[in-house]
Amino acid sequence: MFPEAEKRVPGSMTSNMDQHRAFHPGLEALDTFAQHAQTDPSTYEGEKLRTIVEQFGSSFVQHLHDEIPTLEKSKLKVIFTEEDFRRVWGTMINWTIKTNPKLTGLPWVWAPLAPRGG
Repeated sequence: MFPEAEKRVPGSMTSNMDQHRAFHPGLEALDTFAQHAQTDPSTYEGEKLRTIVEQFGSSFVQHLHDEIPTLEKSKLKVIFTEEDFRRVWGTMINWTIKTNPKLTGLPWVWAPLAPRGG
């Protein structure tokens, strides 16, 4: 969604995308660590896990806080028509479903899709 928004309104997602580039290597390191630990539990080291998370954790948490205003409905309506937003959102959800592990990734997808009142 963010790259599409940036294409439509240049500069609208620059800060978010810069933040993603900053913490993404840390997420990759965490993923690699977790995969190794799943494959060979003897490689798990709590202190190593703590070090990996501490290296990117603060920038990741700051990004999550900063991202909230970017996702306000009034700001998204400037970038997307409702139809376009639904299409882009659907594409993102389909990609997430296709590429995520069924037991660990999909609960993050289904929870936001639950119907809400209003």
